Amino acid sequence: MLLTLCACVVPDLAQTWVSALKTAPLDDNAQAVTWTDGWRVIVAGISRSDQRGDDGVVGQLDASGSVMWSFQYGGEAVDLFQTIVSVPGRGYWVAGSSNSFSDRNDEGWIVMIGRDGAVKWSRTYGGSGQEVAIALSRWSDGSFLAAGRTNDFSQSHFLAWKMDERGNVIWHHTYGIDTESEFLHDGIATSDGGALLVGSTSYGQDYQDNALAMKIDSTGSVEWQRMYSMQGDEAFFSAVEIGDGFVVVGEAGTGHSGLPRGFLARLDTDGNVVWHREYPVDSLRGGRLYAVTMRGDGSVMAAGEYFANGAQTPDAWLISVDGVDGEVLWQRTYGAFDLERIEDLACTSVRGCVFAGITRSYSSGQLFNYNDVFAIRTDDRGEV
Repeated sequence: MLLTLCACVVPDLAQTWVSALKTAPLDDNAQAVTWTDGWRVIVAGISRSDQRGDDGVVGQLDASGSVMWSFQYGGEAVDLFQTIVSVPGRGYWVAGSSNSFSDRNDEGWIVMIGRDGAVKWSRTYGGSGQEVAIALSRWSDGSFLAAGRTNDFSQSHFLAWKMDERGNVIWHHTYGIDTESEFLHDGIATSDGGALLVGSTSYGQDYQDNALAMKIDSTGSVEWQRMYSMQGDEAFFSAVEIGDGFVVVGEAGTGHSGLPRGFLARLDTDGNVVWHREYPVDSLRGGRLYAVTMRGDGSVMAAGEYFANGAQTPDAWLISVDGVDGEVLWQRTYGAFDLERIEDLACTSVRGCVFAGITRSYSSGQLFNYNDVFAIRTDDRGEV
């Protein structure tokens, strides 16, 4: 079904822009973004309507942020997209979960679409419980990693699939401890043919959440896993491979203000912490970092949501740090009178950075308190 979207585009000479996109009467949430051919941008997420169940949605924007096309995907039940990866010259893989194509619970769902948004194939992956695909990544041999979680046996555990280009499963593994729950938030294919899986685990008698990282090899076997505890509840939300290790971002326990603190940590190849930085540094502000990427100059870019002094709703937050020691190079916030949040980002050395998430301040719906897709393209310093 072809949709008509409202796009509020503010181009400038440097081709930076802001777009607020509406696809349904109620909430629209962007979960993933990536660059594609010809300076275009692809955004994937969730479209919620009162006429039918949730649908996965994918939209393509041109170099100035204008909508080229957008489609909804799914059936009559709840279907959603969490992640997208570009397949150069062929189209895109998008993944999430679906409840429309099975008489069982939610299943992991992967759709291959062409460059025009047309479906090439669609497949679901499931067992006896509930499954969701949260992250997609690609190895150098052309195979794909899909990482997610399963709620089999009343516990949540990490889940990973290796697949060929047609979506056929090469191997499939579940990771976890029967007496605990693990919640995966990201998974990345690594240069050695393995993968890094990150998230959190509820551990101990008080079920406090601790950040969790797990390295698997090319067959899906666990090489190491580490649990990280700082103060309060912690979680890793995203990871990127850099040189001789990884940078992970997430949320640390609340400070004196009761607000969470965003953090970045650099891990070596064995999962040991090289450095750890929390932002903001004072107790009156807070934030969460949901996405991270490495830039060509060696810096690390992270994005999420930022709570200013006394604010009840967050602004979108972008922060650039030195990849060697985590020192802040610059940071920006974007927002107005209501909620803004960045869920994902994509950067290249030539095209710069693009970010996607949700906005309420710039909602194009008839009622406030509904989310719209929020996409931003900035220059190298985060300026729009």
